[in-house]
Amino acid sequence: MSGASTAAAGTTQGQQRAAALRQAVMGVMQSLAQAWDKGDAAAYAAAFEANADFIHGAGGRVTGRAQVQAAMKALFEGPYAGSKVAYGIERLKLLGTGVLAVFLRQKVTLGSNQTLLLRPTATLVRTDAGWKVSVLQATMVAGGRKAAPAAASADPAPEPKKAPAKKSSKKA
Repeated sequence: MSGASTAAAGTTQGQQRAAALRQAVMGVMQSLAQAWDKGDAAAYAAAFEANADFIHGAGGRVTGRAQVQAAMKALFEGPYAGSKVAYGIERLKLLGTGVLAVFLRQKVTLGSNQTLLLRPTATLVRTDAGWKVSVLQATMVAGGRKAAPAAASADPAPEPKKAPAKKSSKKA
């Protein structure tokens, strides 16, 4: 095999591995979204490792699957009651064998007139039971709490619009 063929085969294998990782992460995110949309705290927590760390969008921090479940139950019965969520993957970063950093976008729809935009970062680990969330921190996007537009965007959390540059008030 020539050097170019070997490189092409390596690229194809690398692309296949990357696609498989992305598909696995999408599976985890879809299970989280389905659990969220049902308000099912136990199913949401099932995607986490037993000793996971979780900082939710409201700022609370918990450790352990049981505490993740309790926190989500309180959120699903309180401020996030009836809410819907959508996730989008921004970037995956392989940190080591069986360890991924996942940069996400998250859009939470609260009722019919308000959305929250967040930027979660997660660490996923490969376990005997598949990929599990080891760490998840959801950070509110600046200006990410707003009234929902009449027609909601399909993008889970579109990039916030940048403010126009301020003109300098200095005189020469």
